[in-house]
Amino acid sequence: QNLQGKYNNKGKVEAQGEIPVSSQETKIDHPLTVTLDQLALNLKELYQGGVSGNLLVTGSALNPMIGGKLQLADGQVLLAESTKTTDGNSKIDVSGVKQVKQETPKADYTAARFKDLQLQLGKNVQITRPLILSFRATGTLNVNGSFKEPIPEGTIRLMAGSVNLFTTRFNLARGYKHKAIFRANQPRDPELDIQLFAKVLDVIQNSDLNKPNITGLAALETIRVDARVQGLASKLDETLELTSSPARSETEIVALLGGGLVDTEGRGNDTTLGLINIA
Repeated sequence: QNLQGKYNNKGKVEAQGEIPVSSQETKIDHPLTVTLDQLALNLKELYQGGVSGNLLVTGSALNPMIGGKLQLADGQVLLAESTKTTDGNSKIDVSGVKQVKQETPKADYTAARFKDLQLQLGKNVQITRPLILSFRATGTLNVNGSFKEPIPEGTIRLMAGSVNLFTTRFNLARGYKHKAIFRANQPRDPELDIQLFAKVLDVIQNSDLNKPNITGLAALETIRVDARVQGLASKLDETLELTSSPARSETEIVALLGGGLVDTEGRGNDTTLGLINIA
């Protein structure tokens, strides 16, 4: 009839309604609803922050369909670095500590599915990867599909933020509507439309010692670099476009952003490799 509980002191959970165990009955008078009020979640490598909303659970207990509306607030969506492995159980040790293989049984969520679950990014939600990037984001996604392979649809707007690259920080360009559009026909591979800019210093040869910022026979010139991405996230290395003012070639821009780490003399592939690393 009514199940109530507390979560992390302030959070409240309330559930009521009915759901069949294994097969969906023809008529349910009171579907199972779960109300979440100011939950403070800490999901490792996924999300840290507040969650509120109402879930509607239909189908059956063994084959549930999860719908309703959830709102995230005052939290961080954590983006982990994707790693390609030949074995689904393979792990990459980046801590220097020896990994111990553990046989831990995992729950089977293959039967559970989303059914028009609305996921809203509300007040003060950051999309972040520590030390690399952080964006304040807003928007709503409509989620279907399985728990293992969800299919989100909708648009996420990036309001402010930056990306750290080598010794350079790129910031979102002001006045531009930065967005990531998720479509059902390309699951979890959003179409990006983002513009960023950074300012870097370039050393130019100058024989006029009366000009300012002269160091010996060289001068420092401030270069504004604009980075534009329009296309699928999976093809970021192909859609990244770099320009600058004063004008520099793409090769020169990549070298400036890499702090001179990219040696471009006589090797045309270095510019492409540099762009991929930047992307």
